[in-house]
Amino acid sequence: MVRVAPIAILASLLVLVTACVGLVPTGGQEPSPSSSPGSPSAGRPAASAHGADPAQAARLQRVMVPLLRVMDHPMPLTQVKVGVVDDPQINAANAGGGEFFVTTGLLNRANDDQLRAVLAHELSHQDLNHVAQAQILGWG
Repeated sequence: MVRVAPIAILASLLVLVTACVGLVPTGGQEPSPSSSPGSPSAGRPAASAHGADPAQAARLQRVMVPLLRVMDHPMPLTQVKVGVVDDPQINAANAGGGEFFVTTGLLNRANDDQLRAVLAHELSHQDLNHVAQAQILGWG
């Protein structure tokens, strides 16, 4: 196993968190993770995804890097992208392929332990390849 200096890992995740703007479709809108048909937010305008501000990026980095290290199928930090969805709902999502979204509602209201639990849940979807399996089965 190759060990990378912790500062390099943290710097990489910070770059990836703040570089998530590339995940936003050309329309500038990303569907809210909580906007599934029949949900209370269905039918409202999609929330926009953007890069995290420096404080959000540092917090996501501090909480997420240790979780990434203990995955059954660890992902290189260069393959992890985190988008912040401007939505007051408390939610997060795994889009597959190392792409994750968290809402500003989650970041604003959850403490670090709660955020860690939510991110661990989303990382488990990635670790277990749920998004790809759902696509194969036609669920996505």
